[in-house]
Amino acid sequence: MNRAAGTALLAAALLAKGWPAGASESWYLARGQANARIGNHAAAIEAYERALGEDPRSREASRGLALELRANGETDRAVAEFDRHLTRFPDDWEIAFEQAKILQWSRYAYRAPDAVRYLKLGLAAHDDPVRRRE
Repeated sequence: MNRAAGTALLAAALLAKGWPAGASESWYLARGQANARIGNHAAAIEAYERALGEDPRSREASRGLALELRANGETDRAVAEFDRHLTRFPDDWEIAFEQAKILQWSRYAYRAPDAVRYLKLGLAAHDDPVRRRE
């Protein structure tokens, strides 16, 4: 098979999957949001991963990926992505509170100090009396 034929097959496979050749980060973000709205978490995860491939510093893609992993029941991957997101964007108090909530589960008891750290991080950006009691 020559190079042109291989490229054509790859392009056809991408288009058949619904991903246009040369799609931009904004296109992947839009696909991720649309799939998230209808509950197609696996497709949203893939779209957000592709958006991060286009721009690894994308706040929206990082946040969307973490939330969709959580919604899809991929808790361990979600926890890892929440950690990555909060390392890059420590001012995202909603994600900090979500991560703290997950890390309070008995499954993650070994990360109790991280749960406290994320609660403090969230409270520094957004004072929430309910979370303050935690």
